[in-house]
Amino acid sequence: LRKNPVPLVYTRHTSRFLALWIFLLPLALVHDLQGSLLMVPVASLVAIFFLGIEELGVQIEEPFSILPLEHYVESIEKDLRQMFKFETDQLGFAEEDPII
Repeated sequence: LRKNPVPLVYTRHTSRFLALWIFLLPLALVHDLQGSLLMVPVASLVAIFFLGIEELGVQIEEPFSILPLEHYVESIEKDLRQMFKFETDQLGFAEEDPII
């Protein structure tokens, strides 16, 4: 999964489509808001909301760039080494005997 990220074309396409939709939103709101200046904050809030959702989608599609996986792997490796060391001490194996 880490070596096969979401294609860049897909991410670019969704971003461009969203930008076009946000750009055309004020034209759709002109009739409902009767051309008032309230259109600016309404369109801005909708744009911020949808751009935030799009950014969350990008982060969820590629979680390996935001998760501290190296830390998790090192912690698991340390715990496993401690478990194997404890078991070898209990069973009486020499430390040089390969277990893994």
